[in-house]
Amino acid sequence: MKILLLLMVAVAVAQSSPVAESEPVLPILREEASNSLLEAEEQVSNIAVVAESGPVPESEPVLPILGEEAIDSLLEEEEEVSDAALSTRSCMTGAFQGHCYLFFSSRKTAPEAEFFCRDNFPGGHLASVTNRDLHGKLMNLVIASSGDRVPTWIGAYNFKKTGRFLWLDGSFWSYSDWMSGEPNNLNNRQFCVEMGALGNSWWRDTECTQRQAFICSYPYSG
Repeated sequence: MKILLLLMVAVAVAQSSPVAESEPVLPILREEASNSLLEAEEQVSNIAVVAESGPVPESEPVLPILGEEAIDSLLEEEEEVSDAALSTRSCMTGAFQGHCYLFFSSRKTAPEAEFFCRDNFPGGHLASVTNRDLHGKLMNLVIASSGDRVPTWIGAYNFKKTGRFLWLDGSFWSYSDWMSGEPNNLNNRQFCVEMGALGNSWWRDTECTQRQAFICSYPYSG
């Protein structure tokens, strides 16, 4: 009888299904808990990266340290802007024919010079030289300011590369003093105009990317 009972128990155990190897021991995490774990892992990873690179000192400059030449350029620009602000209240060099004219020795491209004049003077542009008297006055201004006849941007430009020159402030073109053989648009790249070419009062067309002195003008009735 005992043997029969033992055989029945063995059969019952054999018929019962075994535990699947893949069945998880822990309950399956809900989606919310799983997302939290992923976020925690990402935060730990970020902290590890920061720890490896080391903290950024509070005093570390964001911009690179400027060289001496760059600092001098910034100081010169600051001084020019200061002079420009003063000149809008009082034309330091004297007005002529309804405009104030200011010479700047800092070297700029023609577009940079034009935008400097626009940004710092109401109605400002590179100077239009519309008659011989004004031309003489401006050359005297250049010599008095720089000690010599230096190449200086004025507000003439080659209109749409047609060979026809106009003034940036819209003044009527009725006067010029071109150097012999100018304008010649050498290599089809000379669309701006300088005064004081080769140590004279003459004009010539030149590449707008050249850096040189310039004259601003703006309406003035003081």
